[in-house]
Amino acid sequence: IVKVSGIDAIELHCAHGGATLYCSFISPFYNHRTDEYGGSWENRLRFPSETIKAMREAVGPDYPLMARMDADELLGDRGITLEDAMAHIAPALEAAGVDCLDVTQGSILHSPAGITIPMYYPRGCYIHNAAGIKSVATVPVIGVGRIVDPDMAERFLEEGKADIIYMGRQLTSDPETPNKYLEGREDEIRKC
Repeated sequence: IVKVSGIDAIELHCAHGGATLYCSFISPFYNHRTDEYGGSWENRLRFPSETIKAMREAVGPDYPLMARMDADELLGDRGITLEDAMAHIAPALEAAGVDCLDVTQGSILHSPAGITIPMYYPRGCYIHNAAGIKSVATVPVIGVGRIVDPDMAERFLEEGKADIIYMGRQLTSDPETPNKYLEGREDEIRKC
C-alpha cells in the first residue's frame, strides 16, 4: 500500500532498545528468549530478517528499503556494541535485503542520551558508529548524532564516515537549511 500511495521508501526501525519491537528481539539486553528467536545473534536477528525479506518480496527489487539499526545501545557488554553491530547486525540486515543502513545509538529506557542527545554533548559525537558500520557495509550508510552544521555534515561525507547525513534537530530549527547552504546563504541559517 505504501508503494502504491507514492511513498518514496520504507524504513524498518530496528533500534533504540525497548522502544521498538525489532530491537527488543535483536538486543541481548532485552531478548532473553530460549526459542529460535533468542540466544545467538542469528536467532535474535531472525525476526527482523524475516520481516525485511517479506517486505522486499512485497515491494519488489527496485524499491528503496532501509533499516534503522543500533550501532551501540550504550549499555556496554550487556547490550549491542559497535563490534556486535559490525560483525552481526549490519551483515544480517544487508543479507535480508535492505538498500541502506540508518545508524543510530542508545536504548530509550536505559541510555536515552544516545537518542535525544543533550545539547552539551559535542556535535557529531556519534559519527564513529556510522563510520564503523560503513567499514563493513556494501550499502549506503546514514550517520546521525547532533550534526547541526552543514559544513560538519559535508566534512563527514568527504571523510567517508557516512554516505548520507541526517540533521533532524537542525531541520526542525530551520527546514530551509539545505537550500540556504547550497545557495551560499549560510549566514541566513537559523542555528539549532
